[in-house]
Amino acid sequence: MILQETGISSDRIEKVFRVESDNIAEDILDEARANNIGTIAMGRRGMSEVKRFVLGGVSSRIAQEAVGETVWIFDSEIASRKVLIALDGTPQCLNLIDHFTQALVRIPDIAVTMYHVIPPIPATYWDDGHILSPEEQKKRDKEIEQWYASITERVQKAFDEGKEKLTAAGLSEGQLEFKIERMKRGPARDILDTLEKGEYGILVMGRQSMAKGKPYAIGGRAYKILNAARNCMLCMVP
Repeated sequence: MILQETGISSDRIEKVFRVESDNIAEDILDEARANNIGTIAMGRRGMSEVKRFVLGGVSSRIAQEAVGETVWIFDSEIASRKVLIALDGTPQCLNLIDHFTQALVRIPDIAVTMYHVIPPIPATYWDDGHILSPEEQKKRDKEIEQWYASITERVQKAFDEGKEKLTAAGLSEGQLEFKIERMKRGPARDILDTLEKGEYGILVMGRQSMAKGKPYAIGGRAYKILNAARNCMLCMVP
């Protein structure tokens, strides 16, 4: 058995079969919750050849409805052992680092990039209802740079805390990289572009919506990446 070949003893492996399931996704989620299982791992693609590039229906539903569970989605080919951790700079984003150190940090020859996409400038900085005078524009440019600086400072703090956790878990500084970039095409698209161009094989990201009143819904960014990411292991952390 592959799991035993990786060092997991047989007494830690349990096989569960359910015959003639009417709702596979629901049964998998029920099994996980009944046994306090924190991570669900599954393949990306549908069963048919036509759907080999499309997220399978069961995988899609589990990823969207797994509120408290981390979901791993594997493609048939993984680009590399490079890891991209998409952090939003909030205190909660360090949950991604915690999950990585607990579950994935022991992968041999791993390299980790902590990555943040700075969101668009708020409308209050560009929608004044009139053309700014040179003096007003100069003042506004300074305000915008201060806004960027405050975002960068907050994200850098998260990076520093993440670095402490990762080095404490055994990674060297040579295995770590940090990237903060201003948004180009959109948060999801920029993450996907970085994932592809950097040939990352593992993407770790949060799944929940940041919208008020929707703390348990899958976020728009996560949903887009869920359906578009290729050649990687996608880890969606609650």
